[in-house]
Amino acid sequence: MKFEKAKELLRKGWCKGTMFRDAQGRQCREPEAVSYCLLGALSAAGITVDSRYYRLLSAETVCDGFAGFNDRQESIEPVLDMVDRMASL
Repeated sequence: MKFEKAKELLRKGWCKGTMFRDAQGRQCREPEAVSYCLLGALSAAGITVDSRYYRLLSAETVCDGFAGFNDRQESIEPVLDMVDRMASL
């Protein structure tokens, strides 16, 4: 259920470069957020990112963590796919 919430938040608004952005596109805190990066959506959905998820990310991608993975994507689809893979663990 929490992973579905994370995907819902990402579909509502996906961003790069920061965990959360407000309606004006500025970096903000979670309560004002209208868009989320991967890590921001996971956090807002109440998901604790532990070593299982970091291992999955490092095994599947070459990047510098969740922020690096998120920010390198050209579209939201790989980000949503990563949430699905995390949910399957």
